[in-house]
Amino acid sequence: MTAQTAYLEQVSQHIARDALPHLNLADFRFSGMCDDRHLPEDLAQLFASLPELPKKLGRSAQAVFIELHQNISRYGYRHRPDKPPAGVIEAYIDPTPHHTTLTLVASNLISSEQMARFQPVLDEFYIYKNTHLDSRYRVQLTSPEHHNGDKSSAGLGLLEMAKRSQGQMDIQLTQHQDHPAIVSVICTIKEVQVTDRFHLSATNRSPEIRFEPEQGLLVIAGECYPENITSFFHDIETLLAAYLKDRPAQLQARIALSYFNSGSARALLELALTLDKAAAAGTDIQLEWHCDAEDDISQEFATDIAGQTSSLNFEIIPHTDGLGGER
Repeated sequence: MTAQTAYLEQVSQHIARDALPHLNLADFRFSGMCDDRHLPEDLAQLFASLPELPKKLGRSAQAVFIELHQNISRYGYRHRPDKPPAGVIEAYIDPTPHHTTLTLVASNLISSEQMARFQPVLDEFYIYKNTHLDSRYRVQLTSPEHHNGDKSSAGLGLLEMAKRSQGQMDIQLTQHQDHPAIVSVICTIKEVQVTDRFHLSATNRSPEIRFEPEQGLLVIAGECYPENITSFFHDIETLLAAYLKDRPAQLQARIALSYFNSGSARALLELALTLDKAAAAGTDIQLEWHCDAEDDISQEFATDIAGQTSSLNFEIIPHTDGLGGER
């Protein structure tokens, strides 16, 4: 093992521990030269090391691993022109009763010259990844020269991985004195296991979510300012999409939040628009918005949602005795 590879492993493991504090050991680790000629063999080692994955998750894992491997092979720092770049790719599996999560962490050295070319791509990626990911991906796919006249596919690869991970992707730059700079990509892919019912207990910053398809009932109650809003709402959005795809006869949704932050407000609006679309397609959907009678912000937000959803049976229910959870 070279000193550079050892340093890469150290940085990659440190980043993984920060991102996944509840997981200690990687289920898979590739460490060495990322030679594109050996990509099929390296990919086979990934799947041989992991438990059998759900089909959709397996496809996404394959796509993300290939992008990570090829990005290192093409853009990583080459100590010698005739040698492939060194890289470390680790995989972590985190199964729960409701979903299976696979996190891939990839690290490689980057030169100062490459950093200058990479920084604009990185800046643009962060601007677009959350709000206009799909549209930016289509633009980059059809007109790669759109990015600063650069026909490189680096921007497209980042957007492809962000799409596969539903935006659950991060990029970190590590720079220490006397060491080359390191680019680390953390990409999380999650697949929900569709069950008869879904229940997520409330915490001190996230609400209880209860979804019972057989009863046609969705309840969201408590306080809502989770650390990762996109990840928190992903499971229930996926389950709802699968449930509504079959056009059920009816659904009753109750939202009773004593507090929600601005990021959660955006997610709640998206949820309401999803329900409205299903209602327009024929499902009878009753959405009850429970709020404190003195909470003007919540009532104004609910009124705004009501104005943007024309097919829902939307009812705002103010309470003078506060919100006590499910009603």
